[in-house]
Amino acid sequence: MQPSSRNFSAGLLTIVAVAVIGVILISAVLSYHQVPEGHTGVETEFGAVTGAQFAAGAHLTAPWKAVQTVECRPRTYTMSDQSGEGEKEIQKDAVVVQAVNGTTHRVDITIRYRVNCANSSAFVSEWNDEQQMEERLIRPTVRSQLRDEASSIRTSQIYTATGRTKLQKSAQSALTEEFVSQAIVLEAVQIREVTLPEGYQKELTKKENSKVKINRKENQIEVEKKEAERKRVEANADAEVIRIRGDALDNNSIVLRDRYIDAIKSTDKVITSPDQELIIDAQNDTSSSE
Repeated sequence: MQPSSRNFSAGLLTIVAVAVIGVILISAVLSYHQVPEGHTGVETEFGAVTGAQFAAGAHLTAPWKAVQTVECRPRTYTMSDQSGEGEKEIQKDAVVVQAVNGTTHRVDITIRYRVNCANSSAFVSEWNDEQQMEERLIRPTVRSQLRDEASSIRTSQIYTATGRTKLQKSAQSALTEEFVSQAIVLEAVQIREVTLPEGYQKELTKKENSKVKINRKENQIEVEKKEAERKRVEANADAEVIRIRGDALDNNSIVLRDRYIDAIKSTDKVITSPDQELIIDAQNDTSSSE
């Protein structure tokens, strides 16, 4: 064999070897899959779910098969009236409802759930991923249920603890019913806030201010009543003391006479008692009885 032929054959063999090594490396890369902690892996073949599932860790599959990860940890889906919060961060996303007497309210709600990873293949087959499930199942179910429930609640109740509880229980019941046949576990439903129409809010503020003023006045009246009662009790006590002293003096004429003398000693006149029995000369500080 001529040198040129040998060189060509050697070059061809080198190319084939490099190609084979490349295919092997590419196959190894395509076959390797890493499932993160807190997730499960669902095997798919050309987009179809095969039914195979993988726990967290490293796994090898056929190069033409893929592994889609599904989060098993609790997730939250929020619909909020605050821009920048919830799933639609660039817009207000609270559920708009109407009370039985026509007022419109915005309800903030958070749903906490998790995928049942023991059956994550069924979840992927049904919804593909969590975001699609939230948009196609959770969102429309919550919006419809809250609107139906709010239509039976009066404006004066919808923002109270009682009204919020009714909305929460209604949404939770509807989601529980929807999840029962799915690989989804509902953990909690929270009604975070119910806004009121601006005009209604002002009226509530006025009523609350009036109530505060009334309570303050009632407290003042109560204080005044107690003070009047205290003074009445003191007056009665003083009158009772005077009566007792009067009775004592009436029953002891000698004490009464001595007090009468003490009271007129400072005068400079001769004084006789009304009964003419006692004559007092204040200048000489003497007294006598006829």
